[in-house]
Amino acid sequence: MQVFEKILGVYRQRPRLVKVILLLGILGLCLGSRMAWGRYIPLEKRHFYPKTFSTSLALVDDLGLMSITPSSLELRESNEDVRAVWEFLSLKRWRLSQEEWRRALPVLDMELRPNSLLYSRLFEVHVVAWLWEVFGIDWGVVFLFSYGLSTLACLGIFFIARCVAGSAWAGLFASFLYAFSGTELAHSVWSIRDANPTWFFVY
Repeated sequence: MQVFEKILGVYRQRPRLVKVILLLGILGLCLGSRMAWGRYIPLEKRHFYPKTFSTSLALVDDLGLMSITPSSLELRESNEDVRAVWEFLSLKRWRLSQEEWRRALPVLDMELRPNSLLYSRLFEVHVVAWLWEVFGIDWGVVFLFSYGLSTLACLGIFFIARCVAGSAWAGLFASFLYAFSGTELAHSVWSIRDANPTWFFVY
């Protein structure tokens, strides 16, 4: 009872500070829950059309919107570096070193593939290419970035609800519901390709 009275006293004195702390707590839980959930879903069980991101690999080396031909990946049986690229794009490994990629590049056939799934996600493949260029070719970087986007969307939900309802408490409630939405939580880890349109809609 005394603890409740102290909290109530702090809120009466500094209500804005209490709301900011609550919002930061919700955002922290939003990010932390996605990172924790990501540790329990094996990479190969995730669903986001990873082979599309062979174009991101090409963009890392300024090759434009080129994609690796499926036939050239069949060389994986005789070439270790091609096998490393195939394993990476097949979600059998988290990382691909720049050296492995550049050694495989002369062996791989690249082509422009119009009317493919790629052209519906041009912004996404460019963002991933930038992430890989800066932080290294790693799926973990992509997922961590997606968790950050999901958390920013949670913040956006707070501002939208606060603006519509005229109350920060409504914003806190809405952001809390978003942070612990089972559908959003699952998709932000398991299938980022299906979740990210929601994030950009919020922005």
